[in-house]
Amino acid sequence: MFDTRSAVLGGAEPWAGATEQAWRNWETGDPEALIPTVAEAAPSGVFTLELDAAVREVEVLTAAELVDAAIGFERVAAWAMARQAAVLAEFAHRPADESLVPTATREPRAFAAEEVALALTLAPRVGAERLEQAERLDGVLRPTRDALAAGRICHGRARLIAGMLAEHDDGTAAAVQARVLPGAGRQTWSQLRAAITRALLVVEPDQAERHRKAKRRRSVELYPGQNGMATLVATLTATDATTCFGWLTRLARGVEPDHPDQGAGSMDQRRADVLVALLTGRLVTTSDEVDSGGATPVQAVPVGALRPLVQVVAGGDHPHGHGR
Repeated sequence: MFDTRSAVLGGAEPWAGATEQAWRNWETGDPEALIPTVAEAAPSGVFTLELDAAVREVEVLTAAELVDAAIGFERVAAWAMARQAAVLAEFAHRPADESLVPTATREPRAFAAEEVALALTLAPRVGAERLEQAERLDGVLRPTRDALAAGRICHGRARLIAGMLAEHDDGTAAAVQARVLPGAGRQTWSQLRAAITRALLVVEPDQAERHRKAKRRRSVELYPGQNGMATLVATLTATDATTCFGWLTRLARGVEPDHPDQGAGSMDQRRADVLVALLTGRLVTTSDEVDSGGATPVQAVPVGALRPLVQVVAGGDHPHGHGR
């Protein structure tokens, strides 16, 4: 891109990643065949300065040059995140008194995750996760960090690999990494996730053990949205999630609208309304009968001092609402 092939080899070592075809082109008289393009050059601080200088006037660049520049900045971003991971891994074991202690005798720094979260303006949980991944990338997943630093994979893919292997021991992590890393840079995020899943099935065929490790990641998370909305996400076992969704659907079919002339909304909207009513203690059933569509009539009622919560008990073939 721009003048990326304009340099003269001048006795310098040829590009280590040159392909066989590049060597053939060089042998047949192309002096620039062994000089890497933006998409091939290893990102670095110097590379970043050159790329920044090359795009000072983006309006004069061709479409191909603009795409090359986008690739270059993507590789720079990956390199920067790899360097940050290395710094965070070192910080995690740097003593508070700043003394230089031999690596083998270092203890984890107290409150390191909290310091990182504060410095990077992250939620405490996110700061802790960033630090844990940095430490893993400094250990058994070092090849993943090296690929990130070389710009062969992006930060999102590196986080995916580290995240999916977080609950697995070093032996399993190393074996899965060896299987998926070579092709990770040519795969989409979803394809890489599927590849890691397949590799785990091969490396760790014990389904019960894999499920036990995965179950540790169950959680409920809240993400702020726009216009007064938010997203509540629950990570559950497949059995629990399917059962919960089934009951929400069954109860949603029996929702009685506050204003009959306006309708009860779509099924998704009714599921959301039932979920809120259930978790805030406002869900009651209005009948013990289940209609032909498998619905139990329900409605939401205000929470009062004498009716603080409502318990839904699966008795027989349908749920009942009971104040408690």
